[in-house]
Amino acid sequence: SATESDKPAMTDRLNKQASELLELEAIEYADRTEKYPTDRGLKYQLGDVAFRRGDLPTAMECFQKAKDEPKLRVMSGHYLGKCFAQEEWHSEAVAEYKEVLESIDASNKEQELEIRYDLMISLIAHARSERDVQLAKEALEICSWIARKDISYRDIRDRRKEIDQLTREIA
Repeated sequence: SATESDKPAMTDRLNKQASELLELEAIEYADRTEKYPTDRGLKYQLGDVAFRRGDLPTAMECFQKAKDEPKLRVMSGHYLGKCFAQEEWHSEAVAEYKEVLESIDASNKEQELEIRYDLMISLIAHARSERDVQLAKEALEICSWIARKDISYRDIRDRRKEIDQLTREIA
């Protein structure tokens, strides 16, 4: 069995292999999307791999194209919002999440909580950067909605305290 001293080396090897696998996936999906440029499902797959690799420009472009496919609209839009959030383009992230929430129906209802949570996170960041109490209040409304649905969801209790603190700082 592996000893404690082997763990860092094993972790490094595992990370290296995971990175190499992502690289191969990226090459494979890039090749496929080149052969089938109108296949939105492939665009989504390439966007997913690009997002996991941290290649946000490629991911954003792919998710924007994949959004045209009705069955991929919610997932692609959610990912696109996450891309904008990682770029710290908070107003774009907020707009994207809101647009996605309007597209939610019975087939993707289970994603609503996660999308609202990500919207709340972007609203908090946007409120903080703009020193805008209205954005903080909007984040609080979403936080409250999530807490009423599922008080144990992620770190919702801590987020509630964070929004209260932020609102006091701004006001």
